[in-house]
Amino acid sequence: MRKLILPLLMSSMVTFTAQAEDTNINSHESFKNNLDVSQKDFYRGLRFEDWTTSGLTEAEIKAVMQNIKGNGELRDQDNLNKPQFWTYEFSQAADLLLAQAEQISEPRA
Repeated sequence: MRKLILPLLMSSMVTFTAQAEDTNINSHESFKNNLDVSQKDFYRGLRFEDWTTSGLTEAEIKAVMQNIKGNGELRDQDNLNKPQFWTYEFSQAADLLLAQAEQISEPRA
């Protein structure tokens, strides 16, 4: 009995991983519509639905994604903190949104 449990667990893990990847790619494909971005060009999972749930608009995502060029086979393969790389571009967008939120929340004199 014990010998059967391990193969069954391994099989379940492989199936679950494949299903999760398919779900992520299907969500990505259905969301991206007008985004000129493809998951195959990125190392990181592009979870657009998570980003919009967090409050980002499609236009904000598109603006950042267009700036990410990188210098490897995948656009986000290297992650340098300088223009055209993942962390830098998303940090710049986050700083802009934070500044806008602070300006809105400041009481006017």
